[in-house]
Amino acid sequence: MASGSSPATYGQTVTLTATVANGAPGVSAPTGSVVFRNGSTVLGTATLTDGHATLAVPGLAAGSHAITASYAGDESHAPSTSPVLVQVVERAAPTLVAHHIADTPPDNYSRVEATLTGLGGAPLAGQTLVFTTGPVLNGGVTDMCTAVTDANGYAKCDVPLRTGALVLQGFQVSLRGQHELTRRRSPRRRTRRA
Repeated sequence: MASGSSPATYGQTVTLTATVANGAPGVSAPTGSVVFRNGSTVLGTATLTDGHATLAVPGLAAGSHAITASYAGDESHAPSTSPVLVQVVERAAPTLVAHHIADTPPDNYSRVEATLTGLGGAPLAGQTLVFTTGPVLNGGVTDMCTAVTDANGYAKCDVPLRTGALVLQGFQVSLRGQHELTRRRSPRRRTRRA
């Protein structure tokens, strides 16, 4: 048995192919169908064509899956079950967008904003984003604030306009616990409209 993609990404359809070999010369090709299972759960059934049965499986959850294929046999061929194929499905990578810095001069604050989406652009709510700004004098990174995404995947923080690094270098935003998912926004600004 083989998988068309392992590892696969969550949301991706996985194509499984089982091959039933003809065990003896002069015997007709195997006929019938193959049942594919994820552990004890039946994923589906596919008909043999030239000794091969293929099943497209959408919606496997993220994680490892123990996939088997079982052939019921026919008049000339005995039943058989494949060894376990471990199908790995990785979590879909979210998309993080850092918006331009917004200023409201009268209150001396700047707003930093970001949007977090998942598979198919669906908003990811309830995730903690960490807003930081780069080094200016001390060579280190300064945490400005953290914010939790709302139902639209949107998070914002209002920070003092006088934060020098923010004015000079912009900011970065990252998904807490996933440092590889970081986006930077330059100091180009727009006026905030409340």
